Amino acid sequence: MIKNIRKPLLLTAVLFWLSIICTSCSTEKKDNHTAPSKKDLISCDSKREGETWLVLDKKEEYRCTQGNWILQSISSSSVTPKETLSIEKISAYLEDSLAKTQESAMDSLSSSEASSSSSIISSSSSLTISSSSVSSSSFTSIDSSVTDTLAKDSLLSDSSATLDSLPKDSLADTLCAEIPAGMTCDKRDGTLYPLVKIGSQTWFAKNLNFNAPNSFCYENNAANCSRYGRLYHWATALALDEKFNQEIVGELLTTPLQGVCPEGFHIPSAQDFSTLADYVEQKNGDEGIGTSLKKGEWWEENDEAPIGTDKFGFAGLPAGYRAPNGSFNFLGNDLSFWIAEEAAKDKAPFWNLYAENDKFIGTYVNNKTYAYSVRCIKN
Repeated sequence: MIKNIRKPLLLTAVLFWLSIICTSCSTEKKDNHTAPSKKDLISCDSKREGETWLVLDKKEEYRCTQGNWILQSISSSSVTPKETLSIEKISAYLEDSLAKTQESAMDSLSSSEASSSSSIISSSSSLTISSSSVSSSSFTSIDSSVTDTLAKDSLLSDSSATLDSLPKDSLADTLCAEIPAGMTCDKRDGTLYPLVKIGSQTWFAKNLNFNAPNSFCYENNAANCSRYGRLYHWATALALDEKFNQEIVGELLTTPLQGVCPEGFHIPSAQDFSTLADYVEQKNGDEGIGTSLKKGEWWEENDEAPIGTDKFGFAGLPAGYRAPNGSFNFLGNDLSFWIAEEAAKDKAPFWNLYAENDKFIGTYVNNKTYAYSVRCIKN
C-alpha cells in the first residue's frame, strides 16, 4: 500500500512547496517587467510601489521603492552558480524525506483519499532537508520562511535560486550599497531620502520615517507613514528619555542635536528654520513662504490660501498630528515640525505649515506628548 501511494503523495507535496514559492513571488514582486536599458524604466510612482523590472542589457533587477528604482540583484544568468535550488532538487529532497516518514504518516491517514492528502501536506510543511542532502552547502532546511526570503530579495528566477546568493548582509546594508545621486540612505533601516539644497542648507525632501519607540503612523496606517513620514513625541524626536516629555532637559539639549535623524544630520533648531524662511522669502517674489514650501498635492484645497508650488523642492506634505489622547487630526491640512528646543518642562516649540494660510510660522508651543513630524537637516 505504501508503495502505491508514494508517488501521488510526493507529487502533492511538491505542488504544495511550489505553491508557497509562487505565492511568495506574486506577493512581493507583483508583476515581472522588462526594459531594454535602465533609461527605459518608466516612472517609479506610488502606483508601481513594489514592482520589479529586469533591465535586459545589464541583466540587473530594479524594484520601485519610495519613488526610486533601487538595484536588487544581478540576474542569475550573469553569475556562475555553485548550487541551485530547483524544482528537481526540491522533489529529490521531499522524496527522500517522505520515504523516511511515510510509515508514521500512514497511521494518521483516514479512509478518505482527500483527508489522506491533506494529512501528508500538513506533515510535509515541517519537513527539513539535512545538510548531507545538500553536499557542502550550509543551506540545511527549506520551509516557507526560506522561500519568502528568496522571493523578497528577488533571488528566485525560473523556479531556481543560487544558494550562495542567499542574503548574508542586512537588508539595510544591501539597500545602502548603491545610493542614487541626490539621495541619502539611513543605514539603520535602509530607507532612502531625497535631499534638496536650499541656499546654504541641505534638507531632507521628505519627512523622516524611522520607526522609533513612541512614533506613529497617522491612524496607525503604514501607507500614511510611507507618504507622510512618522509622527514623533518631542523626546523621541530628540532621542531623549521619554521622561523628558514632562521634565526640563537643560544641558542635555545641545546644538546641533542628531536626535532621531540618521548619522550626518540633525533636528533643526529655530535658527535653522529661520534661515530657510529668510532665503525663501528673498527668492520667491510675492509668493508666501508657506506656499513655496508646500508640495502641490495632498493638501486640501480652500479659499484662504493658494495651492503649494514647491518652488524650492522642500516638498512639505500635510501629515497631520497625533494628540496626547491618541486621536489623529488634520491630515491634509497641517504639517508641524518639532525643533531641538524646549519652552517648559512639558512644552516645546514647533514650526507649522497650514492649508488655510501661505505662511511658515515658528511661534507655536504645545505639549511635548503631541506627535509631530521631523524634517532632518545636514550637519
